[in-house]
Amino acid sequence: MIFEHDKVVDLIKNEISRYINDNGFPHEIFFGNTALNITDSPDILFPDIMVINRDSDIRANVVYSAPEMIVEVVSSESRKCDYTVKLDFYMNIGISEFWIVDLADDLVIVYLKDTGYTPKHYLYPGAVPVSIFGGEISIDFSF
Repeated sequence: MIFEHDKVVDLIKNEISRYINDNGFPHEIFFGNTALNITDSPDILFPDIMVINRDSDIRANVVYSAPEMIVEVVSSESRKCDYTVKLDFYMNIGISEFWIVDLADDLVIVYLKDTGYTPKHYLYPGAVPVSIFGGEISIDFSF
């Protein structure tokens, strides 16, 4: 399952990075060991992928500003936390777009601030539009 998790993280980050670079957007993408600490509390999160504005507050591998997009790829160990604690936290800090990629259920759930975080479900194989870029890019999960 670790291989699948890493493969999906790489797919998403590479596609979004390519789109950002090709179109000159003022965003950066972080993954893995970059922490998110909005409230400056001892509780910090490590999202699988964060897309942030280049003007965001980033110091020593910690992001202190709300990212525009976060992606969590669910593993058996993270399932409960991703669907509850992280979802609630991300909605409370006003993330524009949050994805839960559930490998066990072949499902991507997208939560958008603009829709009041009403979940939208995408089954894969298939493509999922990235809303923070106006849907001009989609991630194709046909692997």
